[in-house]
Amino acid sequence: MTLAGRGGHADPGDPQRRLLPAATVGLYEGAHYYRCGAFRPQFDCRMREIDREFCAVCAQQVRRVLLPFSPATVPFVQELRQNIAHQSAVAAGLVPRFAGQTGPGAWVWKPPPSGGRVVRYGSEVTVQLRTGPIP
Repeated sequence: MTLAGRGGHADPGDPQRRLLPAATVGLYEGAHYYRCGAFRPQFDCRMREIDREFCAVCAQQVRRVLLPFSPATVPFVQELRQNIAHQSAVAAGLVPRFAGQTGPGAWVWKPPPSGGRVVRYGSEVTVQLRTGPIP
């Protein structure tokens, strides 16, 4: 029997069939080693099979729980990202001086890095912490 004949699931013993697109969020029965009584947010998730990646909902929850323990947070960037002033500041080469401070004093001009690398707006960028005096 082919995968198409089984409704799209990979395991012939698995009673669930994928009827919706893979990224659809909902309540799918069967999680944490139980076939029923426990639910996962997406059809293919690490809660269903250990060799899968975390689904979008689980990954978001992991980030939310670990965020208070991360070494550097910039809480105001999310708010600023929603307005045009932030886009203008990024385009002008302004970057946050240090986490937590808001207002005009929180922005300092930093020339573009040598080598001509440009990061598109909306890209994810990792931050490396450095110790020492603030310039």
